[in-house]
Amino acid sequence: MNFENICTEAEAAFLLKNLKPTDRVLEWGNGDLSLQIADKVKHVTVITHELDALGKIIDLQPQNMTSVYVPPTEPMQSDDGNEREFHAYIQEAEQQLKRFGKFSVVIIRGRARVHCARMCENIGTDTTRVFMFDFNHPQEQYRRNEYFQAEQYLQHQKGEFALHLFKIKALQNKKVVKATDVIASPEQHATGLKIAKQKKK
Repeated sequence: MNFENICTEAEAAFLLKNLKPTDRVLEWGNGDLSLQIADKVKHVTVITHELDALGKIIDLQPQNMTSVYVPPTEPMQSDDGNEREFHAYIQEAEQQLKRFGKFSVVIIRGRARVHCARMCENIGTDTTRVFMFDFNHPQEQYRRNEYFQAEQYLQHQKGEFALHLFKIKALQNKKVVKATDVIASPEQHATGLKIAKQKKK
């Protein structure tokens, strides 16, 4: 493996430590990272907006790797890209969901990162591990304060240098309520079912 020009050695070790052979991975990025981790997971899907990046990986990718090119919806005006400019790029994750099912790992290292973080709720589960690069960079000149907005959607777990691991906030602590949890007596069975259904929403 060669993570040179991708991340630090410590970040690479941190990422690899948190991957499993059964993982279905989605990367928003240029795909060079996915090339390095493909043999460690079941399948990896890359969504890139860079045609040049796609050209560099397409002939190298293994059978368990899928790459999708999605150019900006509008000409890019902002530095990181906004939801309008990268609407199709962000939404493509849901199209890949239809092919591969929910993703157990999501890697955010491309454009419109906060908006990609928000999309995670639709493509992951309560156990999905979300990795965001360049989050809370320890070197202030490289720190992107707007990335902290991702914590509206992601629950921070731990990190290494500027690579941080999250869970999907909206999918945490959702208890499935059973009718038997709320029924006080057999006579209240119908009422209990009604309460349970309301609490599950």
